Amino acid sequence: MIAILKAKRERNDTQPVYWAHKSEKFDVNKETAQRLGEEILLGGNIRLLPGATPRIGEVDDEGVDRLVIRINEFKQTDGIDLYHALSFPMQNVIACIGSQGPVPIFDKLGVQTISCTAGVCKVAKEGDRLVLLTAEYESTRKGVYVVGGAISPSYMKICEGAIQEEKHPNLIYTAINDAYRVMEAIRQKLGM
Repeated sequence: MIAILKAKRERNDTQPVYWAHKSEKFDVNKETAQRLGEEILLGGNIRLLPGATPRIGEVDDEGVDRLVIRINEFKQTDGIDLYHALSFPMQNVIACIGSQGPVPIFDKLGVQTISCTAGVCKVAKEGDRLVLLTAEYESTRKGVYVVGGAISPSYMKICEGAIQEEKHPNLIYTAINDAYRVMEAIRQKLGM
């Protein structure tokens, strides 16, 4: 997150970065809070959205998949619930799902997975579906990257024509490193 804010600030990109979290409180360590605070003071354009609920699968009038983040829910006495939400085109979204293998999301996006069978997977359980990723965490759908908890406890790494299971712990530190690697891979592809 900090690296994304810094890169956007250095390029005078004024499009805000939204950090949505399902909890009402964000639990971050002291170092992350300090670095985030410094980035905000330097002009990082970030909007924090506590208590958010992501929904994937809506399609706009141009046929673009969108991520909808519900911010507030209003229960009505007549049984009709109202929601206050933000909607983002998926080509502009880095979704931090935070759970192992969101297979329905992978299926919706056309990201290929492999089912584990006995003797093939050492970390995942038999029947688990693991996402196929390159060393830079790009999926089989070009331009779609998967990082952090969405690929924990393991994923299938495509490397030099072979596919092998890679252990991947579900830690904030790991997710941040994953995101940094993805940013660097994208930067190189864009010739930056």
